[in-house]
Amino acid sequence: MLLVTLGQLEVLLLCLLTLCLLVMRTPVPRRLAYPAALLLVVEALAVGAMRRAALADPPDPGIDTVAEAVGVLAVPVLCGALLTVVVWHVARAYARAWTRARGRADVRA
Repeated sequence: MLLVTLGQLEVLLLCLLTLCLLVMRTPVPRRLAYPAALLLVVEALAVGAMRRAALADPPDPGIDTVAEAVGVLAVPVLCGALLTVVVWHVARAYARAWTRARGRADVRA
């Protein structure tokens, strides 16, 4: 059941990331919302399969099914990579804005 709970947290994080990329004006390209949405669908399907398996028979420790492997290993790694790209875009935009503001301050002084 712990794997299902972790998967549900991952789905929540991906929902928030996808909504932020689609709705808000950010320095992150909106085309990154497509991989986020794809990861969201894959994670939701994996969590559903893990939940059905957990209800059918008592869960065994370890990763036994493909759904568990996808939900516990593959999607979190890909989500981490996507978050790294998003943070990189935000940091780059911040550095550019800071450099422009510093350049304006040097001109005024």
